[in-house]
Amino acid sequence: MAVQDLIAAGPLLDCCNALQARLKAFFPPAQFTHQVVPAKLTPTVWASLTRVTPMIGLGWGGVRPKRDNAHIFAGDALWTVFLVTKNSNSPVARLLGDAMGAGQLGVAQIAAVALQGFMIAGIGTATVTDVGNVSAENLAEENTAITAINVEVPLSLSIAGDGDLTEFLRMHVQWQFPDAEGPADMIEVRD
Repeated sequence: MAVQDLIAAGPLLDCCNALQARLKAFFPPAQFTHQVVPAKLTPTVWASLTRVTPMIGLGWGGVRPKRDNAHIFAGDALWTVFLVTKNSNSPVARLLGDAMGAGQLGVAQIAAVALQGFMIAGIGTATVTDVGNVSAENLAEENTAITAINVEVPLSLSIAGDGDLTEFLRMHVQWQFPDAEGPADMIEVRD
């Protein structure tokens, strides 16, 4: 992959798309709302995301680099899957489910099974590192149950070529935004 290609493709974008597709396969969009969850969650943003439930949200937490990285950046992509269900019948109904909808435990189990060991072609295998009941005192309504599942996917970022110095010195990126004014930015490593 060329450096320029990393703007719109690459392991992080492929990983995001694969995780979203996997979640949609187990939680059909006809019955579950799917959202992208931003890092900064305000009550207004959260209310918008969870307006229609049950909701499956995917948030990106970053990449934890491996300690022994050399010229190839490698690490674990960190993702959080948010599972939001609502049920006003009772706390038991929210936890176990009833005729009104899926329960928190059932949704959590399906998501954990769907994601653990999920192989993303050309990238790596997902590992569920944590499944937890989340308390969101200022965000969620009283009849809401929230589960967060943390997932790690190993990946590496590299460019095509033999990795020699000449190739490295020729690397550049051109950013072009259709609605932006002014020239595209070009970053040259060396003249």
